[in-house]
Amino acid sequence: MAPLAPEEKERLFASILHELSDTPYACTALEPLLSGTTNFTFRGRLSTALPDTQEQTVVVKHTTSYVALNKDFAIDISRCLFEVYALQALNNFPAVEPASGDSFTAQSPRLYHFNAASNIQVLRDIRDVLDLQVILDTASADAQLVADVGRATGTWLRRFHEWAVAPAQHSLAQEVSKNEGMRKLKVRITCDSFIGVLENFPDIYEPHAATLALFKDMAQKEFQRLPGPNDEADGWGVVHGDFWSGNILVPSSILTAAGVADNDKRLAIIDWESCQFGPRAFDIGGMIGDMCERNHFRSVKAALSAMEGFIEGYGPISEAQAFRAAMHAGVFLITWYNRRAPGSPLPAPLDVAREAMALGVQFIVRGWEKDRAWFKTSILASLFTD
Repeated sequence: MAPLAPEEKERLFASILHELSDTPYACTALEPLLSGTTNFTFRGRLSTALPDTQEQTVVVKHTTSYVALNKDFAIDISRCLFEVYALQALNNFPAVEPASGDSFTAQSPRLYHFNAASNIQVLRDIRDVLDLQVILDTASADAQLVADVGRATGTWLRRFHEWAVAPAQHSLAQEVSKNEGMRKLKVRITCDSFIGVLENFPDIYEPHAATLALFKDMAQKEFQRLPGPNDEADGWGVVHGDFWSGNILVPSSILTAAGVADNDKRLAIIDWESCQFGPRAFDIGGMIGDMCERNHFRSVKAALSAMEGFIEGYGPISEAQAFRAAMHAGVFLITWYNRRAPGSPLPAPLDVAREAMALGVQFIVRGWEKDRAWFKTSILASLFTD
């Protein structure tokens, strides 16, 4: 990977500060945030506090035609326009308050300002948070609190999917269906690549090659579908497109002995540049696959608690959607193999990786065959309601 050189970073910082200097969001300093690998994200200290809220900091997000961690990795810069369009729509989507027995409120980011010429977003700051990925990679994570987070996340996603398919959001679906750059990237890193991964494990791949090829062909065609009259019945609509633990922010106090104060139980779902038109099962399966990955490779049982909470929070889905979500979860688990720097060694022993590949294949094959009985004895049993 080729990150920016120090002098390049200095020029980037100066350029962002200059672009914001004549706006209400002029900043005296930018603090790089650790979240995200694709964009440059900072906490900006405002020259003057915002008059309505007295906020003294904001989040500043700058999009470029390359990945922030690797300037040699080109990526479609138009992604920020679709993120902004989604965020503008989400400004009218209310926070999802906890239902009876739940404890967290979930919300989306609030966009304050967008400079289209320089692809700079200014968003409300969300302080004292960690992404859920960090929590789930911590052995001491409280399983009950993590389950509450999963439940609130699932509830939020269900409400978002239902809100986004309403007639009032018709223009949102039409607009994000044009997000070809991120659609193509998703195809490339998921259904275009999972068979290539499995070819490294021929004894796992070859017995199921025909079924896996059929699934791949179907998945590739799904990414070409456009909005139509039967979308809701088919489980299609506006999707986040990159729904996993790294894009869910939770209070950092969740890792402390005292836990999360009642007045701080909040979640935020971030990074909307992959927002597109697609099957809802893509979001559901992405989250489930991520939880399975963290359970498998890091042996953090709280990941399964989060997954069970997420499935419960999202609520019942059709059997067809459940099979589709399980197949997408299988792809997510298999493509773990590629989520590392090119040429670097596997971050897990080969036998552990093999087990993950085999499980991912089973999710896809059993989902394709609609083998409900197999799933009811698997870790995805709760996805299939009685």
